[in-house]
Amino acid sequence: MPKSILVVDDQPELRELAIEILTDEGYIVIGQADGKRALEHDAEVGPFDLIVTDLEMPNLNGPGLITEIRRRRPGQPCVLISGNPEKLEIEAAQLRVPSLRKPYTIDALRETVAHALRPEQQHT
Repeated sequence: MPKSILVVDDQPELRELAIEILTDEGYIVIGQADGKRALEHDAEVGPFDLIVTDLEMPNLNGPGLITEIRRRRPGQPCVLISGNPEKLEIEAAQLRVPSLRKPYTIDALRETVAHALRPEQQHT
Protein backbone atom coordinates (compact mmCIF):
# COMPACT_ATOMS: atom_id res chain seq x y z
CA MET A 1 0.00 0.00 0.00
CA PRO A 2 1.43 3.44 -0.91
CA LYS A 3 2.55 5.71 1.93
CA SER A 4 0.58 8.92 2.53
CA ILE A 5 2.28 12.29 2.88
CA LEU A 6 0.93 15.67 3.93
CA VAL A 7 2.93 18.54 2.39
CA VAL A 8 2.45 21.90 4.12
CA ASP A 9 3.91 25.03 2.52
CA ASP A 10 2.47 28.52 2.17
CA GLN A 11 4.23 29.01 -1.18
CA PRO A 12 1.86 27.40 -3.72
CA GLU A 13 4.49 26.76 -6.38
CA LEU A 14 6.82 24.97 -3.96
CA ARG A 15 3.95 22.99 -2.43
CA GLU A 16 2.73 21.88 -5.87
CA LEU A 17 6.25 20.96 -6.99
CA ALA A 18 6.78 18.79 -3.89
CA ILE A 19 3.38 17.16 -4.42
CA GLU A 20 4.24 16.39 -8.05
CA ILE A 21 7.66 14.97 -7.22
CA LEU A 22 6.35 12.76 -4.41
CA THR A 23 3.31 11.62 -6.38
CA ASP A 24 5.65 10.56 -9.19
CA GLU A 25 7.50 8.48 -6.58
CA GLY A 26 4.29 6.57 -5.86
CA TYR A 27 3.19 8.29 -2.64
CA ILE A 28 -0.35 9.50 -1.95
CA VAL A 29 0.17 13.22 -1.36
CA ILE A 30 -2.12 15.94 -0.02
CA GLY A 31 -1.12 19.60 0.21
CA GLN A 32 -2.12 22.34 2.63
CA ALA A 33 -1.16 26.04 2.69
CA ASP A 34 -0.58 26.48 6.43
CA GLY A 35 -0.32 24.65 9.71
CA LYS A 36 -3.85 25.44 10.87
CA ARG A 37 -5.39 23.95 7.73
CA ALA A 38 -3.04 20.98 7.97
CA LEU A 39 -4.16 20.28 11.56
CA GLU A 40 -7.81 20.45 10.53
CA HIS A 41 -7.18 18.14 7.56
CA ASP A 42 -5.21 15.72 9.71
CA ALA A 43 -8.06 15.58 12.22
CA GLU A 44 -10.53 14.81 9.43
CA VAL A 45 -8.61 12.28 7.32
CA GLY A 46 -5.32 11.53 9.09
CA PRO A 47 -3.10 10.02 10.14
CA PHE A 48 -0.48 10.42 7.45
CA ASP A 49 2.65 8.30 7.21
CA LEU A 50 4.73 11.48 6.94
CA ILE A 51 4.27 15.22 7.31
CA VAL A 52 6.60 17.48 5.32
CA THR A 53 6.24 21.06 6.50
CA ASP A 54 7.77 24.44 5.88
CA LEU A 55 9.21 26.11 8.96
CA GLU A 56 7.80 29.62 8.55
CA MET A 57 4.12 29.96 7.62
CA PRO A 58 1.13 32.10 8.63
CA ASN A 59 -1.52 30.87 11.09
CA LEU A 60 0.67 28.09 12.54
CA ASN A 61 4.34 27.52 11.74
CA GLY A 62 6.00 24.18 11.05
CA PRO A 63 7.35 23.60 14.57
CA GLY A 64 3.93 24.40 16.03
CA LEU A 65 2.30 21.97 13.61
CA ILE A 66 4.77 19.20 14.41
CA THR A 67 4.34 19.76 18.16
CA GLU A 68 0.54 19.59 17.93
CA ILE A 69 0.54 16.55 15.63
CA ARG A 70 2.92 14.74 17.97
CA ARG A 71 0.70 15.61 20.91
CA ARG A 72 -2.02 13.66 19.08
CA ARG A 73 0.31 10.94 17.81
CA PRO A 74 3.69 10.64 19.53
CA GLY A 75 6.37 9.51 17.11
CA GLN A 76 4.68 10.96 14.01
CA PRO A 77 7.38 11.10 11.30
CA CYS A 78 7.94 14.65 10.05
CA VAL A 79 10.39 16.59 7.87
CA LEU A 80 11.04 20.29 8.36
CA ILE A 81 12.01 22.45 5.36
CA SER A 82 13.17 26.07 5.19
CA GLY A 83 15.30 28.56 3.34
CA ASN A 84 16.65 29.84 6.67
CA PRO A 85 19.51 27.41 7.42
CA GLU A 86 20.34 28.64 10.93
CA LYS A 87 16.76 28.54 12.17
CA LEU A 88 16.15 25.24 10.37
CA GLU A 89 19.08 23.56 12.09
CA ILE A 90 17.97 24.72 15.55
CA GLU A 91 14.30 23.82 15.13
CA ALA A 92 15.00 20.44 13.49
CA ALA A 93 17.38 19.50 16.30
CA GLN A 94 14.87 20.52 18.99
CA LEU A 95 12.08 18.55 17.31
CA ARG A 96 14.35 15.63 16.40
CA VAL A 97 13.25 15.61 12.76
CA PRO A 98 15.14 15.42 9.47
CA SER A 99 15.48 18.74 7.68
CA LEU A 100 15.75 19.91 4.10
CA ARG A 101 17.09 23.30 3.06
CA LYS A 102 15.36 25.30 0.34
CA PRO A 103 16.02 25.42 -2.50
CA TYR A 104 16.29 21.65 -2.59
CA THR A 105 16.85 19.28 -5.47
CA ILE A 106 14.43 16.59 -6.56
CA ASP A 107 16.89 13.94 -5.40
CA ALA A 108 17.31 15.62 -2.01
CA LEU A 109 13.54 15.63 -1.47
CA ARG A 110 13.25 11.99 -2.52
CA GLU A 111 16.11 10.90 -0.27
CA THR A 112 14.94 12.89 2.76
CA VAL A 113 11.41 11.52 2.49
CA ALA A 114 12.60 7.94 2.02
CA HIS A 115 14.92 8.33 5.03
CA ALA A 116 12.15 9.81 7.20
CA LEU A 117 9.80 6.93 6.36
CA ARG A 118 12.23 4.25 7.51
CA PRO A 119 10.93 2.69 10.75
CA GLU A 120 14.22 3.17 12.59
CA GLN A 121 13.96 6.95 12.01
CA GLN A 122 10.64 7.31 13.80
CA HIS A 123 10.98 8.91 17.21
CA THR A 124 8.66 8.56 20.17
